[in-house]
Amino acid sequence: MKNTISKSLTLSLLIPLFAFGQESTKSSPFEYIRWKDVAPEVLVRDQWYELVAINDLPIQSILDHCRKLKVERWREFFDEDLVEAMSTMDQPPGPTVALELKELKTGETRRMTDVAMTTANREAIVLANHGDQDESLWIVGAPEIDREHRDAAHVDFVDLTTRVECSKPWAEEILSAKRVAEDLDDLEWHLLNRFAYLKRRPVDFQAALDTMRLELGDGISRGALATQLIKFLALFGDPNTRLNRYSDVNANRMIPWVMFLPPGYTPFMLAYDGDRIVAYSAREKRYLDEAYPYLKTLDDVPIDRWMSVARRIIARASTPFRQQILTRYGMLVGYVRSELGLQDKGTILIELESADRSTTRQFTMPVAANPPMPKRKRPVQFDTRDGNIGYLRISQMPRHPRSIKTVMEAMAAMRETTGLVIDLRDNMGGSREQIRALFPFFMATDEAPFVANVAAARIPPGKDPNLPDGYLADAGLYPVSSRYWNARERLMIEKFQKTFRPKWGRPSAGYSPLHYFVLAPRKSAAYYHYDKPVVVLMNAACLTDTEVLLSAFKGRAGVTLMGEPSGGGDGRAKNIATLLNSGFRVQLSSMVSYQPDGRLYNDNGITPDVIVRPTPTDLIGQTDSVLDAAVKRLR
Repeated sequence: MKNTISKSLTLSLLIPLFAFGQESTKSSPFEYIRWKDVAPEVLVRDQWYELVAINDLPIQSILDHCRKLKVERWREFFDEDLVEAMSTMDQPPGPTVALELKELKTGETRRMTDVAMTTANREAIVLANHGDQDESLWIVGAPEIDREHRDAAHVDFVDLTTRVECSKPWAEEILSAKRVAEDLDDLEWHLLNRFAYLKRRPVDFQAALDTMRLELGDGISRGALATQLIKFLALFGDPNTRLNRYSDVNANRMIPWVMFLPPGYTPFMLAYDGDRIVAYSAREKRYLDEAYPYLKTLDDVPIDRWMSVARRIIARASTPFRQQILTRYGMLVGYVRSELGLQDKGTILIELESADRSTTRQFTMPVAANPPMPKRKRPVQFDTRDGNIGYLRISQMPRHPRSIKTVMEAMAAMRETTGLVIDLRDNMGGSREQIRALFPFFMATDEAPFVANVAAARIPPGKDPNLPDGYLADAGLYPVSSRYWNARERLMIEKFQKTFRPKWGRPSAGYSPLHYFVLAPRKSAAYYHYDKPVVVLMNAACLTDTEVLLSAFKGRAGVTLMGEPSGGGDGRAKNIATLLNSGFRVQLSSMVSYQPDGRLYNDNGITPDVIVRPTPTDLIGQTDSVLDAAVKRLR
């Protein structure tokens, strides 16, 4: 859907939210809406229709009323504030509505009853209309940095200046020292004015930038600059901070940052088993060699040394996060060879060792052109195990209504089970709508709302920090003053404020007031209270929104968190800085995110109630002892 609102508008104009104390005032029966001339076409239950009537009220009557109330933005009013529009016609919709629809291909009219009004639908429509709300804060061409630069390299940052060349055509262009220096100035400005966690760690980033500047000589290739910037951003220890770049062919396609590095990967995957590394085939679910499961050397380089080089491009975040992510970067043969000064060739020498370390096997394999990733899983899957134990696997949290619909279908199917496993392992987050769809099933209908997350947005100079609805609506976070809250929710937040103590105090300048993410029971007919035992599975790859869900479950009666500590990293990652000369975009955390007890998610994460480590055969996909332990506990 086209963005009909100028991106220069402020956030307060982008999303007018009306809340009259009922959940349904922020809802819609449509998954998406598109317009054909002046007539709306709607997506309902995964199919497009021409809309004829809502609750027997002709669509033309509703549209005429919208034009009367909102002369210039009547379409937006219909899309985003349907409840208000119909309420002011004395026809307020309930939790469900009846729709009269016309099929686009046949013209046949059909009637759907009990179509749920959901907040997930409405927010999907808002995002489709307006895109990323933070684009209202976009700054192209940062103000000039005026400070004296150092005239000597800093010894702690000399490693940043290593030139790792990439053979891809876009990476070979030489950028002049002057152009790169301008980009480094832009980057410095954005860090100072847009990065939420700039002062979280004691990083002398200006000395690091000056060291990079001093070693530019007559210029540097775009690929070598990319690697230097990746290593520079890793210093901040923020899992959400990274380098991106749009494709020259398709301006809407983002190139993953690992593609900036020299090509070449191991033809197998790696996984930590304690302090040793297993080499295996993910698709075949087997060790590279059953008799020699552990990796000893690559190219005659001890594996510990090899991984220490790969570690240079990983954010210096929590230990669980770094170890989990390191196995992926250890596969980057082209990059590690470049850093070590090794020959770039089409094969790699591999040395494996037995479990008792007594014998080894050495052989060569072709270097892979692409990373050997496991099969991609559907975002949401569910089934029932022996003993009537439900199993709900959520591997991703996309914003698309279809994924949320599957969560609802899963919970409907789980109603009569005697226990439930919710598997969140390897889920790196995505949308808070998954949380709001799932969690109310585990709340009693008379339970009070509670704050599940507190955050403050980092805002650039010149922007009003006190917008009525704040800066984090796309993450479901609003300031206490927002019209989004009903009276009961606002009273609860005000009470929470009196005892909330952030463990890391953000500076007041350049940050918004605190915003709140609240979970509350749902009164829709689709919801019920699941009050049987629950085990939630987790590991170090759980980040961002997934950690918010884990913290909501933590300490809840009847719920056990099981597995390994989460990765520790939530910051609402946004592509904030554009470096105009090199064409890179820098993704930074745009908010400071707190757990309800005041600790940051960054570096802390969530600790499981019961720690269960995967076995070697779990790592390669042959078994799943963590899931087995969860099912056994429920039985």
